[in-house]
Amino acid sequence: MSEPRWLLGSASFKNIAIFAGGVDRNGKIMDAVESYDSETRTWKTLPSMIKPRKLSSGVFMDGKFYVIGGISSNYSNPLTCGEEYDLDTQKWTEIPNMSPGGGGPRMAPPLLAVASNELYAADCAAMELKM
Repeated sequence: MSEPRWLLGSASFKNIAIFAGGVDRNGKIMDAVESYDSETRTWKTLPSMIKPRKLSSGVFMDGKFYVIGGISSNYSNPLTCGEEYDLDTQKWTEIPNMSPGGGGPRMAPPLLAVASNELYAADCAAMELKM
């Protein structure tokens, strides 16, 4: 990685892993995105997300990378939107209402999984699994 960080969203698909957002050494919430190719063992800087995020989750679905939930430096409440990154066009698109939010500043990242190309989210407060 070009800059150490933690509390980021990440996911892998085939030989590519993407790492989005997080917190830098100074506590700044980041919008930076990088990918790692395990075949070539190289890092690549990708276009920044629309919103900086920490404590988000990342998944691959339909050949695209999604980062969902988290907290942004511009908001006091958790984000309910997600963002989709298209690897072909190299563009981000914001998707409203992808995460229920809640939990406050000490929340955990959204609990997500993709099975058969469908997104599942565990809503622990409601004790529900949402698709």
